[in-house]
Amino acid sequence: MADGQHLPIDPFNARKCASGFCTPLADQRTQVVHIPPTEVIPIIFIPGIMGSNLRMSAKRQALLNKNNNIAWRVDSTYETARFIKLTAGERQKQLDPSETCVDTYDEGHSETGNPSETPLKRNSGVTLKNVFQQHIPNNFGVLLAPDPSGSKRRKTHLEKALERGWGEILFDSYGELLQLLERHLNEPMCSESELSEWWKNTLVQISPTSWGNVLPPDLSQLKDTDIIAALSKRWFPTHAMGYNWLESNSISGIKLSERISALISKYNNTVYKCEKVILITHSMGGLAARAAMHPAIGKIEKSVHGVIHGAMPALGAGTAYKRMRCGFEGYSLSIVRNVLGATGAEVTSVLANAPGGLELLPSKAYGNGWLQVIHENQLILNLPQNGDPYSEIYKLKDKWFRLLKEEWINPARLNKRNIDRSFALLDEAKTFHEKLNEYFHPNSYAIYGADRKKTAWGKVTWQLDFEVTPKENLDLCVSIDNGIGEIYFTHELALKKLSTDLGPFKANLATAQDPGDETVAICSSDSQMKFCKAVFRQTGYEHQESFKDEKSIAATFYSLIKIIQSIKR
Repeated sequence: MADGQHLPIDPFNARKCASGFCTPLADQRTQVVHIPPTEVIPIIFIPGIMGSNLRMSAKRQALLNKNNNIAWRVDSTYETARFIKLTAGERQKQLDPSETCVDTYDEGHSETGNPSETPLKRNSGVTLKNVFQQHIPNNFGVLLAPDPSGSKRRKTHLEKALERGWGEILFDSYGELLQLLERHLNEPMCSESELSEWWKNTLVQISPTSWGNVLPPDLSQLKDTDIIAALSKRWFPTHAMGYNWLESNSISGIKLSERISALISKYNNTVYKCEKVILITHSMGGLAARAAMHPAIGKIEKSVHGVIHGAMPALGAGTAYKRMRCGFEGYSLSIVRNVLGATGAEVTSVLANAPGGLELLPSKAYGNGWLQVIHENQLILNLPQNGDPYSEIYKLKDKWFRLLKEEWINPARLNKRNIDRSFALLDEAKTFHEKLNEYFHPNSYAIYGADRKKTAWGKVTWQLDFEVTPKENLDLCVSIDNGIGEIYFTHELALKKLSTDLGPFKANLATAQDPGDETVAICSSDSQMKFCKAVFRQTGYEHQESFKDEKSIAATFYSLIKIIQSIKR
C-alpha cells in the first residue's frame, strides 16, 4: 500500500473519484486515491437475540417517563445500569414488541421518541475500538476513513460506520469482527503481489481442523493465491442489519429481505455492479436470515451468494425453557444476569409476550424426552413423548413443570396480555418452526461451540428431593416457586403422615450437562451437518462472545473465501 494521506471514497456519489484537499505547507505527504473495483459484494452481519438496539414509541416513552427513546442498548453504561433496577412490569412495558423498533441510523427523522434527535447523538455511546492501531492512518479501512479537515460535508469514520448499520447492533460483541471484515477484505495486500501478514498468519496453509472443522473431513487448506484471486477485482463493504428480536422471525425475515433488496438496488444505482450479498449471522439472527431467504417468507435466496451461521440454535434451545422458569445464569450480583433477567418472572414478563423469544424454544424437530423429572437418578417423567412440546409442555396450565406461570406473564397489567394470548403466540411459534423446518440456503456454513466445559441445557432436568410415582408427580401442588430454580410443594400424601412444614418436598433445576456454548447445546447445533457445506465445532468461548474468538474468526474468513470462490464470474 502506498504511503501518504489516503483519501476516502464515497461509493454512493455515483462517481469513482475522491476529492483532494489543502494542507499546511509543512505537510508534504502525497495524497493517495483508492478506486474500488466495479463489482460489489456487500457483507451483511445479522446479530442474535438482544444484539440489536431498539427504541420505543413516543407514547411508551411518555408512559415510562423516560428522557430518551432507548428501549434496549446494552452498549450504553447508563442504560445498562438503569435496566438492572427495572421491575418485571417495567421490563414488560419497555420491551413491548408493539411499541418498539430497530434503532436504525436515519438522517433527519426518527420513527419513535424525539423526532428532532440526530442519529449521531442517538448513537453517541458507540465507539469504534482501535483494533488496528498498527495500521495508521487507515484504522478502519479506506472506505471508512474519516474525511480530512476542510472537506465539504465532512464525515468522521464513526458517521460512515453508522451509515452502514454498525450502530444498530451490540458493538461490544460484534464490533471487532465488523472491523476485521472491513479492513482485511478490502485491503488484503501489503504490496502489489504479496498478501498481508494478517492473512498469512490467520489462514494461509493452515488446516481447517485447527479451527474445529468436522465436515467435510478433508476440507482443503487455502493458498495465498486462492485468497488473492477471490478478493481481486471486487470490494466488500461490511454492513450490519439489526431487527426487532421481540417480533416473530417471520416478520424480521420479511423486513430484512426488504432492506437487503434495497441495499442491492442502492449500489446498482451507482457506477458499481451488485448482484448478491453474503450473510453472516449470530444465534437467533440465523433464524431471521433463513426466514428472509425462505421461498415462502422473505424470498431473497437468489440474492444471496452464501451464509455463515455462528452459534445458531437451529432446532431451538432447552436453555430458553430454563431461563423462562429460572432466569439467566450467573452469580447473584452478575451485571449480565441482572440486566437480562435474574428470575423467571423477569424473563417471562418479556418473552411470554414476545413471539421472537418464544421461537427460540425447542421445536418438534428437537425430539422427545428433553424435559425430565428424576429422583435419585430414577426417571419419573420425560417430555415430550409424542413429538409435540407445544401441547405437552408449553401450553400446560396446571402442571408444575409447565413453561408459563400465569402470574408472571403480565405484571405491567397491559391490556389483552394474558396466558391465552401467550398460547396464541406459541401456536404462531409452532407454525414458524414447521415452515422453517429444514430450509437452509444451499451454500451455508456453520460455526458453533461444542465445549464440554461450556455446558448448555440440551436436556432440562428437575431433581425431586422426595420419591413419588409418575402419577403423583403430575398432581404435585406448588407452594413456593422462587423463580431461580427451586420449587417447594405441598405433598398431600406425605402431609397426612407428617406436618404442614415444607420439609424435603422440593425440586431443583439441575445444572447444564450438555456440551455447547452455555446457551446452545450440540444436539441443536449438530443438526446443521445435514445442510451445510462445512461445519466447525469449536471450544473455548461463550455464546455471546463467539465472534471474538480467534478460531471462530478464522473459520468465518475461511468460509467467506470458499463462498466467494463458488461465485461464477
